[in-house]
Amino acid sequence: MDFATVIGFIFLYFIRPQEWIGFLESKPVVFYWMLLAIAAMLVHHRGLRFRDLLKTPHDWMIILFFIWVVSTAVNTMTAFRDLRNLTLFYIVIVQALYNRKRLIKFLHWWTLLLFTLTFLGVASEFGFDPTHAYDITHSLSMKGRLCLGMSLYNNPNSLAHSVLPCIMMFYFLYLWRRPPFVKEVLGLLMTFPFWCIYLTQSRGGYMAASLTVGISMLFGRHWILQVLIFGLLLGIGPPVIKSFRGLQRADDKGLETGVQGRKMAFRFGLHTLREKPFKGLGYRQFRNYSPWKIEVRHVGKKIVKIRMSRIAPHSAYVAIGAEQGRLGLFLWLGIFYCSLRTLLLSKCADENDERIRRLLLSATLAYLISSWFTDFEYQAAFFILHGAVAAFHRIVRIERTSEPAWFLNPPAVVPGAMAGRPTPPSEPSRTPAPPPAPGPDTLMTGWKPVSPCAPAPGPGAPRLLKVWNRIGWLDIVLMLAFTGLVIRLWQYLSINM
Repeated sequence: MDFATVIGFIFLYFIRPQEWIGFLESKPVVFYWMLLAIAAMLVHHRGLRFRDLLKTPHDWMIILFFIWVVSTAVNTMTAFRDLRNLTLFYIVIVQALYNRKRLIKFLHWWTLLLFTLTFLGVASEFGFDPTHAYDITHSLSMKGRLCLGMSLYNNPNSLAHSVLPCIMMFYFLYLWRRPPFVKEVLGLLMTFPFWCIYLTQSRGGYMAASLTVGISMLFGRHWILQVLIFGLLLGIGPPVIKSFRGLQRADDKGLETGVQGRKMAFRFGLHTLREKPFKGLGYRQFRNYSPWKIEVRHVGKKIVKIRMSRIAPHSAYVAIGAEQGRLGLFLWLGIFYCSLRTLLLSKCADENDERIRRLLLSATLAYLISSWFTDFEYQAAFFILHGAVAAFHRIVRIERTSEPAWFLNPPAVVPGAMAGRPTPPSEPSRTPAPPPAPGPDTLMTGWKPVSPCAPAPGPGAPRLLKVWNRIGWLDIVLMLAFTGLVIRLWQYLSINM
C-alpha cells in the first residue's frame, strides 16, 4: 500500500489530473493523498524509529535545508506548510523504496509518466488534446510555442525542462545494453521527448538537452575520451543551437527582451547575495523585491513605458542564492553533492545496479543543468529525485555493511572433527566447520570486523570497501568549492549572457 501511494503521488504531480478533469478541480486531492501516503508508511513500517529517518547524509542535508528555509522565512507558517509536505514525501519515498524491486518499479513509473507528458504535448498538435493545450500554444502570447494546459507546464520553458530528464532515463531504462530488436522498436519512441522539446522552441531547453545527452553518454568512458568530447560539446554546441528554428534573429546579441530580463534577474540576485549574504530575502520573496519588467508601447507619437510585473528569478540558483543567502545555497547544493558522491563512487555488482546508477546520475545532471534556465528550486521533482538517490544509497549501504563478518571474510578451512572422529593430520577436512551465527560482535561496521574472535580472512577472501555514509571535513571543503564554483559561473553569466 505504501508503494502504491508513492506512485499515486508522482502521478498526481506529473500528470496533474486535478487541474484538467472537471470534477477534481475543486477537490484537495493532493492533500488527502499525502495523508494516505503517510498513514500507509506508518502502517507498513510498524517499527519505524526516528533514527531510521536519518540514516544517510542525504537525509541530514534535506532536514537542515528545511530548518534553514523555515527559520529565515518572512512568513514562517507558509514556508513550514510548503516545505513540510515536500519533506514528508521525501521521507515516504525513501521508506517505500527499500529494495531493488521497488526502486526499479518506481523508476519505470517515473520515466513513463514523463514520457506521457511528451506524448500529450506532441498529440495536442494533432487533435488529441485532453488538457486543452492547443489554445494556449497558439495564443498571441505563446505564438506556437508548445505548452500544456496545466499550471506547471503552461510555459514552454517549464515544459521543456520538466520533460528533459525523460530522454536519458528512457535510454538507460529501455535501450542501454538491451537486445538489438528491442532497441530498434523502443528507439522509435524516443522521438517523442526530442519532438516535444523541439516544439517548445526553448533555447534553454535545447542547450540543457544537448549538454545532458552529451555528458550522460560519457558515463563509463575513458577519461581522455571524456575530456575530448566534453571540449567538443562546448566548442560546437552554441553554433548548432543558434541554427535551430526560431533562434536566428536579427537581435540575437543579448538585446531581446527575454535575455535582458534574465540578465537583470541574475544581476539583482547577485547583488542581493552580496548585500545579504547570511539570510537573503526569505522564502518566495524574490518577486517582491526584483526590478519591474517594463514594456515600451507607442501611443500615437509618444513612447509610453508601462510597468508589467516584477522579474522572475529565471534560475533556481539565482532564486536560492537571493532568498536563502550563502548558507542556504550551500545546503541546497550540498544535497546535490551527496547525490553525486553516492552515484559517482558507487561500484555496482551487476548490470541492473549499474542501470539504476546511470539513470539517476543522468536525472541529477539534467536537474543541475536545467536549474540555470528555470526556477525549479522548491518543486516536488527536487525531492522525488533526491529521495530516489537516497533510497539507492540505503540499498547499497545495507548490502555492504549488514553482512556478517564470516560471510564477507570466510575463514580458512581448518582440519577438524568429522562424523565424531578426529581427522588425521595428513587428511584434509572434507566439510568445513559451520560459520558462527551472526551477532552484534560479528557485523561489519566499516573497514573491518569488530569482533576480536572473528577469523582472519584468507589470502583470496573478498574485502569490503569502505562505504561513505557520513559527512566529513573533506566533504565540507568540497561542498564549499562547489558553492564557490556556482557563484563564479553566476557572475560570469550575469555579464556575458
